[in-house]
Amino acid sequence: MSKSKYLTPDEVCEILRISRKTLCSYKKKFAVDNKSDAAEKKLVCHRLSYKTVLYERQSVFNFIRARTAGTTLRVSV
Repeated sequence: MSKSKYLTPDEVCEILRISRKTLCSYKKKFAVDNKSDAAEKKLVCHRLSYKTVLYERQSVFNFIRARTAGTTLRVSV
């Protein structure tokens, strides 16, 4: 995975451990097209062409933080 400012849908799926179908659902529910004040807890995506969509790397990690805020991981021993 490269360290560019943007991630492909496949890279986002790998980070979030979800399928492309789930990412499509997330895009409809949680994505915004441009950076805005409301975008802090959203996935920020940019459509470059009909088939090409890129997600801002920082927005993906902000999305993870926002979705997991207040939750604790349970570890079985």
